[in-house]
Formats: sequence, structure tokens, C-alpha cells
Amino acid sequence: MKHLLVGGAGAVGVTYAMVLRRAGQDVALYVRPALKAKLTAGGEVPELVAYDLHPVMMRHLSVLFSTAALAILVAFNQFGLFSVTFWLLIPMSVVLGVVVARAYTKSRASATHSAAVKVTIPVAAPVSSTAEAATYAPDVIWLCVSSEQLMREDFRRPLAELIAKCPRARIITLTPGVGDSEYIRSLIPRADAARISSGTLPILSYQLPLTGETFPCIVHSPAADAAAAAPASAGAGASAGAGAGAGATTPVAVLLLPSAAMAVSTLTPEDKVLGEVAAILTRGGLATSIGAESPIGALTVAYGITLITVFVLGVCAVDWRLTRAAGLRSSLLAAGAAAQAVPVSCARALGAAGAPGPAHKYVAWVVAWLGVFVMAFVLPAVMPFDFQAYFRYHFSKVWPQMLLNTEVIIAAGRQAGRPVDKVEELLAAARASPECPVE
Repeated sequence: MKHLLVGGAGAVGVTYAMVLRRAGQDVALYVRPALKAKLTAGGEVPELVAYDLHPVMMRHLSVLFSTAALAILVAFNQFGLFSVTFWLLIPMSVVLGVVVARAYTKSRASATHSAAVKVTIPVAAPVSSTAEAATYAPDVIWLCVSSEQLMREDFRRPLAELIAKCPRARIITLTPGVGDSEYIRSLIPRADAARISSGTLPILSYQLPLTGETFPCIVHSPAADAAAAAPASAGAGASAGAGAGAGATTPVAVLLLPSAAMAVSTLTPEDKVLGEVAAILTRGGLATSIGAESPIGALTVAYGITLITVFVLGVCAVDWRLTRAAGLRSSLLAAGAAAQAVPVSCARALGAAGAPGPAHKYVAWVVAWLGVFVMAFVLPAVMPFDFQAYFRYHFSKVWPQMLLNTEVIIAAGRQAGRPVDKVEELLAAARASPECPVE
């Protein structure tokens, strides 16, 4: 089976290229002409580089929980179960576990000592036009782009041409916007609508190194890569292009979240091609299921995208400091904005299927308020990298997507006569921050 990753040289594209290649699949990238020239400089077949952080994550959590458990056991033996001191020492033991785990992981953060698995990903010659894509004849096209890019005029026509010139291909969108699948279906004949599916992203990935990183889990060394590639290139010649190919794009750190699974929603869940795609991704290390598009699935996606957008606005409003976002005023504003935004997004996701019930705003408020604290304190503790630096780097880069999500929510809310004043207040606070990305 052949896979074409549209915009596939970024962090998400490299992640899926890694998973697909692990499963023995043929992968090609659809990129801009300038990047194609860079990837194919020297005439070699391009190779991408990724570092699989799953072993780092497991080791980090093992050290964290082992240290915390040992400290709790010592406290129990010293003070007993019914001592107030023992119960006060439990959270301190967890903090100790976090400190020890971070120090241990950081001490091994190098290309040679880290437990991260380096993966070199050979791909087919990249394409940069719909004609070249048609010649490659993919079975599956993966859209690894933002919703903001998806809706640009200069992207819309080539996308419609690509779908038309690859009539056998299934298209799976990995775009982070509510209603993106329906938008793509509006660009093509109604008879092709069933070819469009949407997938969730149970991954964290970023290009190395993180800007402002103070807690690296892997230090990539291009010099070490070149030295390691030298003996191979002097041999039979099979790896002669490895060094140049690997350096063509920035290496990517990839974390396939433990116990997480990708869900693909489609109009035709019985499609054998999609069933084969799920089996391929699962074989490559990313558990995947295929399901029919349904109101419950649409609501789940709407909740996820909207809450993430609110979290990002809230953190940007306090200069990208996660702990400040958990302050009383900031967390209440984020929860209030979520209570207004989620029902609007749910109404958009359901469309003609019906309007969301009044309970959604209360559920959204509670989930958002609790989610702020999880994001500010739990995730930085358990992630084996600088989550604060990752959050700022990633969401600064996709800031246009966050703005698009927010502006769509505000416009849809006004049109439906729903209150969106808290959403507007949160957006204004984010834009007023001196650390707000340039629009």
C-alpha cells in the first residue's frame, strides 16, 4: 500500500512516516517545490530522522513512581497510617519523585546515552505537484496540515485537483479543526464524499531542539550522526546517502502516548482499505480503530479541539506560564470561556443532527477548570521533556490555527444568538500579552 503525506515533512508528518515505515509501507511526501529541492539535493533518496520517546517516557515514569513509593513507604514506617504527618508527606514524596526523575532523565539526555530510539525513515522521492502525485498513485493520502492552511485559496484548488487525480485514494485528514472533513467534501463531487475520513492525533511531537528548553530528554548531535554514517558510506555503498538525507530536515522527537489510540471516523466504516490502514498503523506502534461518523464522535472532537483552544488562549494571556494559568482569575476566565465556546462548537459539529443540551456548558466549565490544573502541574511532572517549552513552542507555531478556531466560535455564537463575551475577553487578554505571537 502506498501512502502520500501532504505537508509531511513537519513533526506530525514525520511521526506518521515513522509509524508507516515501521509497518513496512511505502511512503512519499507532498511538499513545496523549495523543500523538494532541498530533500533531493545531491540526488539521494531522502531520509527523515525521528527519536521515539516511548522508552524515555517509561523510564521516566518508572523512576518517578519508584522514588515516590519508596519515600511514602519510609514515611509509613516512621509515622504510621493514622499520623497526620504521614498524609502530609505523601504529596511531598510525589514532588521528590518528580525532582529525581527529571534529574535522572536530564542526566542521560544525549544522542548516545538516552533511551530514545533513533529511527531513520527512508521515503520515496517527494512530489510537489498534483501530476507527480497522480504518477505515484497513492492508496491513502494523509493531510498533515492546519485548518488555517487547508482553507487558504492557494491550497483549496490544488487539494481538489489532488483528490480528483488520485481517484482510488482514501483521504484521511489530521487537521485540528471542527468540521474540516465536511469542508473538504464541499470541494469535491458528492460521489467522492465517502473517500474523506478524519483521524485523531494521540501523539506529541516536536522538532529538536525545543526553543528555550531547560529539561531536554534527548540532545541530537548532527556531528555524531555524520561520524556514525562515515563507515557505512565507505562500505558497499548502500548507505552512501544516509548522512545527507538525514540532515535534509530537522530531526523530530516523537511520543506516542501510552495507552492512547488513534480513532478514524468515516462514512464507510466497512471499507476494507480503511480496515487495512488501521491494521498497518497498529502494526507500526500506533493502535488505531475505525468507526462510523456519529453525533457522539462529533461532540468528542468538538470538546477536545475547543478546550485545547481555550487552554492555549489562557496560557498565552499570562505570557505562556503554565502555573500562572492555574491562578484563580485566569482559571475562572478560561472555564467561563469554555462554558460558552463548547456549546457553540457542539452545535456546529452536530449541524442538522440537533442542538446540544444545556448541560454541556456546565460540563465544559468543570472539565476546563480541572484541565487547567492538569496542564499546569500534572503534565509537566510526568512528561520526560520540558513541557513548558514544548507548549509555548508548539502553540506559538500554530497560533493562526488557534485564532481561526476562536474567530469561528465567536462568529458562530453571534449568529446563533449565544453569549460569547467570555471568549472575546479571553482572546483580548491573549492578544494583549507582550508574548503573544505576531499575527
